[in-house]
Amino acid sequence: MSVNFFSTDKTFYTKEKPWMLSRLARVRVMADKNGSRSFSHVKDIDELHGLSDQIINGIIIDRNDPEKLAKVRKELLDHDLLNVSSSSPDNLELIPRRISKATAVRAISDQYGIPVERTIGFGNDMNDLEMLKAVGVGVTMGNSPDVLKAETDFTTDSNLEDGLPKFLRKYFELD
Repeated sequence: MSVNFFSTDKTFYTKEKPWMLSRLARVRVMADKNGSRSFSHVKDIDELHGLSDQIINGIIIDRNDPEKLAKVRKELLDHDLLNVSSSSPDNLELIPRRISKATAVRAISDQYGIPVERTIGFGNDMNDLEMLKAVGVGVTMGNSPDVLKAETDFTTDSNLEDGLPKFLRKYFELD
């Protein structure tokens, strides 16, 4: 399986450049503010270890073999070295164990002195679960999987139906 790792300005890949990403994802991960991004082929595990201080996240995509992807997920989770989540059924998102959307929310809350109970998080997929549990009010979008909806305080319309502003207006009684 090809694995893609990202630093702030580079994409490291193990087999091939990440052309399997959606068009929107390619724009996000392949171009910096100047419209360019450098790519580097990682030849072996030793080279990857040497890059570990630069890598902030990674992704594995396999649209053809969900069983193989599930096996890789299990193996990664068994090693307990990374946070492994998915934003779609055909990928595994990899981030360092100590980092998650939840830790980002906590860091921002701490930095600005915002009590957790005064935070709201919005999410639409299983990679948002930890964050939605870490905030004061967790809100799933209407297009979220039912298993995620069951874990949160509220569900609103999908992002295509303006779910976020609708929720905020109703929550803060602005309508």
